[in-house]
Amino acid sequence: DRSEAYCVLQCSGQSSVVGCDCTGSNGGSPASNLPFYFYLAPSIGVTTIGVLALVTAILGIIGGLRKDDKMLLAYIIIMSIIILIQFSFACAAAVVASGNAGSVSKQLDDSLSEYYTRFDWSFFQNVLPSVCYIGKTTVTVPISPGVFESETYLHPLCKFYGECVTTNPTKAERQCCNAFYMCDVSRPQCISGSACILSMLSLIGAPVAA
Repeated sequence: DRSEAYCVLQCSGQSSVVGCDCTGSNGGSPASNLPFYFYLAPSIGVTTIGVLALVTAILGIIGGLRKDDKMLLAYIIIMSIIILIQFSFACAAAVVASGNAGSVSKQLDDSLSEYYTRFDWSFFQNVLPSVCYIGKTTVTVPISPGVFESETYLHPLCKFYGECVTTNPTKAERQCCNAFYMCDVSRPQCISGSACILSMLSLIGAPVAA
């Protein structure tokens, strides 16, 4: 399966890979040594988030019908947390899919700054401004030994914390870089990842604010 193919590919270049038995002690070739329930964890997590989102949506509907400020405030807070959790799931999935699972032990701000281009921001297009996913990055991902596929991710033109892209920038990314190597927010298409998150939370909270 894909997990074994991944281990064969990764173990060919190094002797130790997280989640893989590179010694081939179980059958002669590198194989995954992760327990079965490890593969169920992501689906259980996503299902839990979905159920929580449904319950929260019902809470919001009831609060809206009753015009209950406390219920609406609870709805906004819980929904904001759910979206942040979904965002975290996307970050974690992108890190693992890129083959850099060891980086999850790094500080969160380092991971966000480095891997903001490794997931598709357009997944949140219902709550994000369109400028948050006009940048494009295409990467080649190994799916089995000798077999690769291209994946394209849409993201902001500036880095997560407001710096501009200086390593192999596209034309659009260069246009967003000012003299101080920071995101030129005077241009309408230039925005950082953190600004997108704040914009998303502001949009979610708009009904209560109104």
